[in-house]
Amino acid sequence: MVKDGCVTRIIDWEKAAYMPLWCESLCVSFSGCEEDEAWKMLLRNCMPGYDAAYSFWHQYHYLCLDPNICGRHLIDEAEREARMNE
Repeated sequence: MVKDGCVTRIIDWEKAAYMPLWCESLCVSFSGCEEDEAWKMLLRNCMPGYDAAYSFWHQYHYLCLDPNICGRHLIDEAEREARMNE
């Protein structure tokens, strides 16, 4: 940022982005340390929940960690839901 022709601030754009509200709500569900956890807990109380987005991310995350075990679990779960909806 520049004021009166001099650089007064530098903005770190590394993680800057426009995110839809569901994405921001999802991001406050995960933390990296105790201080972060306390702050994000306060934020979660002020933001709407997006259960479908959280469920999708959770399944995607674990599928990436171990595609064989988690993939089998997701397939089994989808088959159970399909049978229930018949």
